[in-house]
Amino acid sequence: MTNAFSVRFLAETPPEDACVRYRCLHLIEHLRSEGIAAEFTQIIPRKRYEIAENVLVLLRVPLTEGWRRLIEEAKAQGKAVIYAADDLIFHPDFALKEILNHIPVDAGDVPPDAAFLQRVWAALQEQWKTRREAIQACDGCLVSTEPLARYAREVSECVEVLPNSMSRELVALSEAARSPREPGTPVSMGFMSGTKTHSHDLDSVKGALRRVMDRYPDLVLYLIGDVQVPVSLRPYGGRVRALPKVPWRDLPALQVHFEINLAPLDPDQRMNHAKSEIKWMEAAAVGVPTIASRTGGYLAAIEPDRTGVLAGDEEAWVRGLSRLIEDAEFRRGVGEAARAVVHERYAPEVQAPLTRAAFEAFAARFAAVAPGTPTALSLPGPLIPKSAVRDGVLRARAQLRRVQRVFRP
Repeated sequence: MTNAFSVRFLAETPPEDACVRYRCLHLIEHLRSEGIAAEFTQIIPRKRYEIAENVLVLLRVPLTEGWRRLIEEAKAQGKAVIYAADDLIFHPDFALKEILNHIPVDAGDVPPDAAFLQRVWAALQEQWKTRREAIQACDGCLVSTEPLARYAREVSECVEVLPNSMSRELVALSEAARSPREPGTPVSMGFMSGTKTHSHDLDSVKGALRRVMDRYPDLVLYLIGDVQVPVSLRPYGGRVRALPKVPWRDLPALQVHFEINLAPLDPDQRMNHAKSEIKWMEAAAVGVPTIASRTGGYLAAIEPDRTGVLAGDEEAWVRGLSRLIEDAEFRRGVGEAARAVVHERYAPEVQAPLTRAAFEAFAARFAAVAPGTPTALSLPGPLIPKSAVRDGVLRARAQLRRVQRVFRP
């Protein structure tokens, strides 16, 4: 094995994807700042790549025949092959809860029929099973939280944890966005959603939101991204405002206008207990306090009532929101304390040596060749074959969209 290493990150998704940005591009920046060569490639099927790096990182890929052959070729050439996951997407037993995320919030008394859910569940279980098999085929696994690492250790003997962290550009944008609030401005809350699956998380705190909206008539709620206004919050009219998803570089300038960042995760979904604290981190970087669910990443990152507010049930959400709404000094103190922690723990200069150490461990254990020797790797066919399972997932998504159009005009 060798201590000399360079790293190539491989993914099916483009660099604009948030997962690629946090789990590949930020780590590449950290490694380069430590003098380690690192690159990212979006893999295209049937294209051949000359890869000189001796550590390969595969981001969230399924074990299709193409990826299986690539893994086997790379390992045969003495390269270390590491699987990267930032979510619990490799435990088939959790697939049913993932389906429920896609059912419209407040859909009423006519949910999709049981047979339909069973078909979708079977399709998702197959997808998640292939990711689990991909982890088993790789040498090691890189994850973003310790709770996620505990699940990964069920299928991989070598697991390293590197949290989602800041890039130099994100730090600069966050610092530039900070500005004092104008006096007399109504208190506002913001909920950021990168994907439609987070509608279910918002739904889990709708009771608390209704109560504080009733209690504080000037309170405004902003919903940003792929999330619709729940039916139960529509009576508040213009006080609940939906905004489209914004490019990540514009996010700090938007977040700084909220007094309170909402980070709910449905605690009944086991996969949520493995999620990271990324929403808290992004808001904290601009000095905005967060109230979050008592789940894995937030429990690890937040010191209650100092760097954020944790809430485990509706009453706790109402108490926490009420204190944040009423006490401007408390809001400011929590936001500034959280910002200090982001710079102490998540800044590039802090995470860079930790990133290097994690990859040094992978290379020392699994890389049998030194970097610099080009080897040809390719995927011989489509990344995700048009199998019955894949077609079933597409049909399921189409049916769910039809259900959504019925219940969410």
